Amino acid sequence: MTKPWMPWIVATLAACSSGGATKPPPDPSAVLTPTPPAAPAAPSALSKDDAILETVLVHEIDAASPKPDEPLCLYVRNDAGKTIDPSAELIAAIQKRYPNAGPRSRCNGGGPEAVTVKADGKGAMGFDVGPVKWEGAAALVEGGGGSRGGVRTIREVEYRVEAAGTGWKVASERVVRQM
Repeated sequence: MTKPWMPWIVATLAACSSGGATKPPPDPSAVLTPTPPAAPAAPSALSKDDAILETVLVHEIDAASPKPDEPLCLYVRNDAGKTIDPSAELIAAIQKRYPNAGPRSRCNGGGPEAVTVKADGKGAMGFDVGPVKWEGAAALVEGGGGSRGGVRTIREVEYRVEAAGTGWKVASERVVRQM
């Protein structure tokens, strides 16, 4: 396989071995050029709180390893503790990585009942997180992990989310309730 630098080496060696006679450099079009770096990502259309929730949801979904075609039902807890649908922007952001993700309102169940999609009864995995609570520059968010329902146990984790470059990362997690 020809490497992009090989024509230059060959030309240099040829010039040196020909007693100093110079030859024209190789045709630049024959030399492979490196691929330019990818354009920077467009600024996120998410609110700061939604960007935090996206970080936690992706963290939980990654950890749960859903089946590739499994529907994901996303729940967000508001400040009163009520579960609501995530914003359309947050759902769209999650769908870039997990196309089967959708709002809570499309699903039934959870807890002791199996999580299903209302439209077709297909089994699904539910994720509920929130609310976002700020502690200085870091955010604290609780999450229950992924669940297909049908269980009477809970495990709540508090995630500490911190800035990382131009985005966010889960910096730590601790179990806050388990029954």
